[in-house]
Amino acid sequence: MIDKTKSTKKEQREASILHEIIGVFVLLTNWNNQYGNMKFENGELELITGGWSDNEEILSKIRCEYPNFWNCFYSEWKRGGYYKFEIPEHFLGKEKE
Repeated sequence: MIDKTKSTKKEQREASILHEIIGVFVLLTNWNNQYGNMKFENGELELITGGWSDNEEILSKIRCEYPNFWNCFYSEWKRGGYYKFEIPEHFLGKEKE
């Protein structure tokens, strides 16, 4: 008989990453859109700091406090404070058809 209370290492890792995704989105509730911009669509999170120090601080917190999120999903940076993260659909509860 299979013990369903024991999760695999992959399931534990994915649960940890999901926890970090939630933490990042909680932090982003403080994002200042008057100076910067935030766009989330189809698993792509684009953040533009607009040079605003509070937005830069949020990015620093994401990098330090949620390293799995940063290491797994960070995909692009451009001058001017543009950051892009690509989150796979299975972490968002969407499965490809």
